[in-house]
Amino acid sequence: MNLYHDTDKALEIEEMLVKKFNEDSEDRSDVVHLSDTGYCPLKTWCRLMGMPPLPFNKTAIGKMTIGKVGQRIIQELYPEEFCEVEHPDLPSHADVMENGKVPIEIKYSAQRIFRAADVPFGWRFQLMGYMALHNSQIGYLLIMNLFSGQWMSFKMTMTEEELEIHRTFLFKFEKEELRSAKEEDWKILISLIKDIFENDDERYKKCKYCDYREGRNRKKLSLGPGCPLYKKPLPN
Repeated sequence: MNLYHDTDKALEIEEMLVKKFNEDSEDRSDVVHLSDTGYCPLKTWCRLMGMPPLPFNKTAIGKMTIGKVGQRIIQELYPEEFCEVEHPDLPSHADVMENGKVPIEIKYSAQRIFRAADVPFGWRFQLMGYMALHNSQIGYLLIMNLFSGQWMSFKMTMTEEELEIHRTFLFKFEKEELRSAKEEDWKILISLIKDIFENDDERYKKCKYCDYREGRNRKKLSLGPGCPLYKKPLPN
């Protein structure tokens, strides 16, 4: 018996994972997905314009793999027809629709998220989107901590008026993203950006995690220009 570390096999699996995650992203290259509403509108615009994103690093691949495993296990607790539920009005895949009515969004994080105030606004927007699309006044966020393995659950409630307001936002987001890509003009998104971020400083917090951020890595990999508004103030 001989057991040894096989670097080549590890690299092979890693390359397969990178390919899979990239293909998953490419599947949405020409549509606006509900999950896009949880990010800066410029990120969606860059994707629709065909800009190549920065490649995943090893850490990101590891976290995404663990998160996918956790999501799959939670989904196995529910009937198959209640998982990855689509909606005809907007490209979307609700992780779970409990009893076919209540959306459950599954997330993972390396950060400690114990308070509602710690939940990223993008995750809130995604859950609000599923609640609005499926007309549910109740929704849940399940968050797995990648280090402790602990699951946290947050319940969200919305009024009928709030659901209607967010439905309007969803379709505005889709319409303006598609129009801005067709006309190749990101400035069309300015009002949408203002709807989401209170000020430029709030948007800058997302810039450092963006797949289309400018910087040395992008130039080194010869990926071409990135986000046209990366860490730049909105024009008046």
